Amino acid sequence: METVGTLALFVVFPLIVALLSEELVGWISPVSHALLRAAVRKLPPATQERYYEEFLSDAERLDRRPISLLFFALKTWLQASSLADTLAPGLLQTHLSAGSRRPRKPLPVIRRPDGSVLAVVGTAMILSCAVVMTWVLVDTVGPSAFIVGLVAALVPVVPLLAVYQWLDRFEPEPVGWVLFALGWGAAVATAGSLLLSLPPSIVLEAAGSDSTAISAVVVAPVVEETLKGLGIATLILLSRRPLGGVTGGFVYAGLVGIGFAFTENILYFGRALVDSGGVGLAASFFLRGVVAPFAHPLFTAAIGVAIAVAGRRNRRQRPAIVLTGLAVAIGLHAAWNLAAIGSVQGFLLAFLLLQLPVFATYVGVALWTRAREGRIIGQNLMIYAEYGWLSESEATMLGSLAERRLALERAAAAGGRTHRSAMHRFQAVAVRLAYLRHRIDRGTAPWDAQHREVELLRQLESERRANRDEDPDS
Repeated sequence: METVGTLALFVVFPLIVALLSEELVGWISPVSHALLRAAVRKLPPATQERYYEEFLSDAERLDRRPISLLFFALKTWLQASSLADTLAPGLLQTHLSAGSRRPRKPLPVIRRPDGSVLAVVGTAMILSCAVVMTWVLVDTVGPSAFIVGLVAALVPVVPLLAVYQWLDRFEPEPVGWVLFALGWGAAVATAGSLLLSLPPSIVLEAAGSDSTAISAVVVAPVVEETLKGLGIATLILLSRRPLGGVTGGFVYAGLVGIGFAFTENILYFGRALVDSGGVGLAASFFLRGVVAPFAHPLFTAAIGVAIAVAGRRNRRQRPAIVLTGLAVAIGLHAAWNLAAIGSVQGFLLAFLLLQLPVFATYVGVALWTRAREGRIIGQNLMIYAEYGWLSESEATMLGSLAERRLALERAAAAGGRTHRSAMHRFQAVAVRLAYLRHRIDRGTAPWDAQHREVELLRQLESERRANRDEDPDS
């Protein structure tokens, strides 16, 4: 009897459980997918296809873990109503109506991580790499040539920064992130490129190949553009907000590229001075600082634009878009370096046939996207104006750079620097709110978009109150 009981316990009972489990597992997958479809039906029609693709992508990874798949489907179904409120074409009435009548309770305070620890780590990395690169450059060209090269390399930086500041006038990036982007390009990307390019160079030399030419045309473009693109991704991660459209991609890529070119120019200018004296320095400065100062920013712009476009697509499309941008950047960089290692005539020919057309294309796209962003800002802020958070004149002003400049001047005339700063903060918050609303309506908003919207509405109310005396229509 004891043997029969033991047999039932260790053989028959597990066999029955296994058979039932197989039957149960067979039902879990269709039930889970039915829950996902039910969750999607709660969402606005314009966003259903995109989110269903994302849900299926997550579910595919859990197909071999049926219990996890079921819990994921249940969680998604339960959270769908909250997500539908976030993605709704109209704003939540409880939030919107607060602009026209005082809410019974203040808007809730939403606390999210600020990424300060990561920012400190990133800054420490930049400073460490800056020390390493300074030592490398001084050791390579000598102290005197380093100082001359440093001063000469700073000259093209000023007009380049002015160009990108002009391009970024709708939503100027914080000074801290501007410095971070420049520092990443000047220190981290250059130090990383120096380190990662050494092994291929050693292998090529050992194989008896022309290591200089191959490194310049193959190794350097791949390593340098990958590291610069990583800098853009790091900035997005640390700032915890998406790029402000294609223009944001241009700006961040340009800043990282400017930083990289700055350090590289110190090396080239210093070497030219040591090898050929003042004449060599003048020739190198003319080619790199006058003829082709936009080279590195233009290469990396392909990555920045790709990241900006990928942020507006579903998860499955994003890797392909970013990799395409990286491939374009590498191709442009390789073509430019191929011309640069040849004759001066070849360099100038590449400038005329490659860099000028690319530059003209980028300028046209940048101008078009900047004008488009003005329309996006104005149109999306009109939604808030309908509910009393803004006046129509304020929404119109915020979508026009000329009107925004006049508003800043009026604020400065009425209350000096304090009022101008308040107006500037008001404009910055309103623009961020408009971009968030645009992403919500397109179905590309993050899951916490509703919380971010509440935060921005609270800030908007505070800054608008500070500026109310300056706007006669408010």
